[in-house]
Amino acid sequence: MSGQEDHVVREAMRQVEGRRRKRRQGAALRGVIAFWAVLGVAFLAAPWPLEGKLWAAAHGLCAQREGHLLSFGGHFLPLCARDSGLYLGALLGVAYLLSRGRWLAVGRPRRSFWKVFFVILGLFGVDVANSVGVDWFQSGVYPPHNLLRVATGMLLGTFLSVPLLWAVNLSFRARRPDRPLLPRAWDAVALFGISGLGTALLWSGFAPLYGPLAALSFLGMLLLLLAANFLWLLTVLHGRDTLPGSGEAWPPLFWASLASVVEMALLSFLRYRLGL
Repeated sequence: MSGQEDHVVREAMRQVEGRRRKRRQGAALRGVIAFWAVLGVAFLAAPWPLEGKLWAAAHGLCAQREGHLLSFGGHFLPLCARDSGLYLGALLGVAYLLSRGRWLAVGRPRRSFWKVFFVILGLFGVDVANSVGVDWFQSGVYPPHNLLRVATGMLLGTFLSVPLLWAVNLSFRARRPDRPLLPRAWDAVALFGISGLGTALLWSGFAPLYGPLAALSFLGMLLLLLAANFLWLLTVLHGRDTLPGSGEAWPPLFWASLASVVEMALLSFLRYRLGL
């Protein structure tokens, strides 16, 4: 076989493999869409009130303790005050960063951001420790309050969106190290504004907001769980290798979706059986 013929054969094999890879990626994409579509329809069609369904689905990931819940016209959000803020903040933070075109941006956030982030993490930790001390040992530095739980949760969730999206972006070969994740100082100010707005909405207790806030905080919980499973699967399957393109993300995303739902179901079942 001449060199030219050998080149033609290799090129043909490369094209065949490329088409096979695209078919696999397309099948995985359809699988992800079908999985969440079927699950969503089944969830909404189940003959129980939405509040009860959300409560049961979130039970494994949130203690839902009496006195820690937020009421909207007599309906309680499925997550406690702190978790509602944390997950809603993460969802809103990621949405803001993506609206600013930060997909695949991996320029390291400024040192000032990390200082603020760890201060917020410290405040969150102090409030958690104080709340646990009062709930379990009847001893705390100050009386716990749901407004503090919401505010510290929202702050941490909103700022947690930055390292979360950064970690996901680093998984792709097409990442853009020349594009900072937070290009302007006022982006951090905007995150504070988003946190303040989210806190006000969660604390309002305005009955018509129950549905949107319950759904968004629940979606935020799914987002963090899905991202954690996705990144873990990439580490196991690819190690330090990055994904060549977004198409390669669909197969691990499908398995991460399945793992997330199974984990939520198992944790809810265990908490129910243990009476926690």
